[in-house]
Amino acid sequence: MEELWFSIKSGLSRISCYKRRNRIYRYGLPIVLIIFDLLIIRYFPPAYLLFIRADTVDLLLLLFIVTVSAWFGGFGPGILATIITAVLNYYVLLLADLAIHPLIGDQLVTVIYIVLGFIISMISEARYQSEAQKNQFIGLVAHELKNPLSSIKGFSELIDNLAKKSHLSKLREYTSIIEYQSEKLMELIDDLLDITKVEVGKFEYKDEPFNFGDLVKEVVDHQKIIQKDRQITMSNRSRKIIMGDRYRIGQVVVNLLTNAFKYSPPDSKVKVRTSDQKGGVVLSVQDFGIGIPFSEQHTIFSQYYRTKSAEKGKAKGLGLGLYISSQIVEHHQGKLWVKSREGHGSTFSLELPSNRLNRRK
Repeated sequence: MEELWFSIKSGLSRISCYKRRNRIYRYGLPIVLIIFDLLIIRYFPPAYLLFIRADTVDLLLLLFIVTVSAWFGGFGPGILATIITAVLNYYVLLLADLAIHPLIGDQLVTVIYIVLGFIISMISEARYQSEAQKNQFIGLVAHELKNPLSSIKGFSELIDNLAKKSHLSKLREYTSIIEYQSEKLMELIDDLLDITKVEVGKFEYKDEPFNFGDLVKEVVDHQKIIQKDRQITMSNRSRKIIMGDRYRIGQVVVNLLTNAFKYSPPDSKVKVRTSDQKGGVVLSVQDFGIGIPFSEQHTIFSQYYRTKSAEKGKAKGLGLGLYISSQIVEHHQGKLWVKSREGHGSTFSLELPSNRLNRRK
């Protein structure tokens, strides 16, 4: 029962996740839903299917269209859906039943319907604006935190150099801790900045040709320096040149590796493999850690999502890394997926095409 409720809660969180959609999608959805509803009314009379009053079912369907349109698109699409469905409800459904309901009653129902649609649309738009203000605030705070943090890192490096010349090993140990924690904090700040850019559609990409295998090796070598106590094995068989944003793809590889370290025992291995395939390249990062339950594997790429086992454990995070990575991979027309068994580790795989058709800017 707990697993069922957790799945329902996760699904509702994904549905309610704020993201301003493309205008065509926002205004196109109510029109598509209305056409679909007309087809249902025409060919599948609800009264015959549900054994209740047809006008009641029709009204509920129209209210559903208004609610979904407003929730998906905000005030404008909600009002559009309200006006169209109100006209449809009045002229197609209510006026066809004048023998039972007087005209003034139909008009009153229509007015109440329009007022309700306006309220739903206003609430949805307020939600959009609230989320936009929150993202703007997070982006501003994260940006302001980067400057003092950069100063802390700079002075830490300066102290470390002085301690090295003076052979003060204990002081160097302290500066290494400061530097490590500063790096972790910088990663969190970068994630917050990236997520605000994704939400407002300002996540920038710079396409260039680069060797995928060389990029992965560069990232792995850097992680070996940072994670000195971790065992990382690499099988690098990729030689292809791909077109994409080298920095952003590297960001995805870093995220997969840091997650593997975060959710597996310190003495366990992390295996990295790259290979070429027809039309693209493939990367896999395998750990032998806590694993991910099957019921949660399709939700881990959602915004702010963290598995139950991760929340119970000591590993900290915001649940943004995989979401940002999935957005980067989607832009490059690639695929990102996971295979995992709870308690036996996880293997995250990344597939990218060598040449992308209809590349998006």
